[in-house]
Amino acid sequence: MPIGFRFPAYASGWRFLPSYILLACLLLAALPNAVGQEASLQTRLARLWNQETIPQQAFAGLVVVDPSTGKTIFSQNGSRTFTPASNTKLFSTALALTRLGPEYRMETEVRAEAPWAPESGVLQGDLALIGRGDPSISSRTFPYDRETAQERDYDLPALKELAKAVADRGIRVIEGDIIGDDRAYVWEPLREGWAQDDALFDYGAPVSALTLNDNTVRLSVFAGMRDGEPTRLDLRPTTHYYDILNEVHTVRGAKPQLEWDRIWGQRTLLLEGALPPASAPIIRHIAIDDPALFAAQAFREALLAIGITVKGNARSRHLLAPDYSHAGPELRQKRGASAVSVPEANKGQIHLRLSPPLSDLIRMVNKQSQNLHAELLLCEVSRAKNGFGSRNDGLKELRAFLTELGISAEQAAFSDASGMSRLNLVSPESTARLLTAMWKSPHRDVWMGSLPIGGKDGTLSSRFDGNLLAERVSAKTGTLTGVSALSGYARTRSGKVLVFSAMVNNHNGPGSASRKFLDALALEIAQTP
Repeated sequence: MPIGFRFPAYASGWRFLPSYILLACLLLAALPNAVGQEASLQTRLARLWNQETIPQQAFAGLVVVDPSTGKTIFSQNGSRTFTPASNTKLFSTALALTRLGPEYRMETEVRAEAPWAPESGVLQGDLALIGRGDPSISSRTFPYDRETAQERDYDLPALKELAKAVADRGIRVIEGDIIGDDRAYVWEPLREGWAQDDALFDYGAPVSALTLNDNTVRLSVFAGMRDGEPTRLDLRPTTHYYDILNEVHTVRGAKPQLEWDRIWGQRTLLLEGALPPASAPIIRHIAIDDPALFAAQAFREALLAIGITVKGNARSRHLLAPDYSHAGPELRQKRGASAVSVPEANKGQIHLRLSPPLSDLIRMVNKQSQNLHAELLLCEVSRAKNGFGSRNDGLKELRAFLTELGISAEQAAFSDASGMSRLNLVSPESTARLLTAMWKSPHRDVWMGSLPIGGKDGTLSSRFDGNLLAERVSAKTGTLTGVSALSGYARTRSGKVLVFSAMVNNHNGPGSASRKFLDALALEIAQTP
């Protein structure tokens, strides 16, 4: 006999009602309210869409989905494809988290490439610094913390720890060179669809398996106190990697200006510009042209600083596209294997440094929209499967991952992992499908924790004009000239979570206007009862 509930005789002629019928009645009673809320949200979004100028001037799209049911609540141009800018990082970080797992760690190895003995203290050859994608040897703080996100330690304590590890093994003299080895990934410093001058700026830093300080230097230019006095330069981290030709002058009444360029094939920076006397310094973050060489030079200087004699120079070693055969056992790591394991062939290993767990790495990527780190994760997914990393193989893995989610090539196609490429195309529907899949994944908490929170941290820290509802929004931003995107999750007043993806392309106006429009859409979802 089914379990049931008894009702008073006056309620109806029914004295006994089975529990499953009662449950169905309760659900049916709640259905009109849920339907009404969805209809209300549809009406409000449609009204906002028609009132705003952005959808009339530019190409815009929006999809809102209930991740618990997969039902689409609102769609405007949802199946059309857009340039997603940094919304691309949602796809590359989801791929890395799914394929590698939240506890995965990346390696940096210090390896003696010649005989050495602690009793003599002499390494009779080269010392290699071998990178395997670790982005954490930098001035950034891991794990990400919104209170210290803008603080940087350009002394690079991680690099000093690597130098100390060499000294701790008894090495006092290195007869050979210091080699920066980034052969874990194919040497492809720039991505298809990037602008040539992107490589001068920190956001377009070259991709290398050996990455130091995000492959950038911070340049500060200080004006003189009087007209005509020379300007003063400060470069961090402090290395002798670049020679600098400084043509920035102190000029009374000048508008602060700094331009720079590199002489290709040479380690020379050309600086031009002007600063008024006693003015605030101009600070720029400049990309490094050969990150492996930069890391080798900085490592050499760190070794010298603690008293180790280095008789050779710094040089780099790359894996060029035709040289895949060089990716032998010493570079291989089977998919799913622990990053802690070290191949037996590495008998010359001096030290092995492990990155923070992948959960911390993707948090940095998504919170700060860090382009280089996203590209490294794509290559690492490729390396974990194939033994060496490359952009093309990483993109193949991404395509396979999207196919598993039911996202077709017509609805999502990528040329990079960061969103710098304008060749990337994706629909809001596909982005919502990805977000729904990650909401249902076993890594939901790590994934959600990686996204910026409205008005609180990351790239959303200064958005939403102080609206208290903003804290209900966890989403990834995207920005290029003429492009804005915002995709993620909004929690309604009742606590229900909805997925949304909003994109604007071809906007010939201030980026702030399109961002305010996207913020208004997200807040409209969050204020749903």
